[in-house]
Amino acid sequence: MAQQPSNITKLEWVTCPHCTQTFQIAIPAKASDIRVRPVDYEAHWMKYCFRVRCINPSCRDYFQVETDLPITT
Repeated sequence: MAQQPSNITKLEWVTCPHCTQTFQIAIPAKASDIRVRPVDYEAHWMKYCFRVRCINPSCRDYFQVETDLPITT
């Protein structure tokens, strides 16, 4: 069995665009740039992005995080 690298993800600070709560999320370690987008933002179809839910109990809204990584199949 092949050994998995220990640095698959890294932690990055993001700020919720709805309530300005700042918290850390795990992103792919190879990503060098991330952008916080509204959940209804039409993401670039060739970029890896994912939805995040705010940790603030009074907010809990979703938003998207877009990376500079290409989508691989």
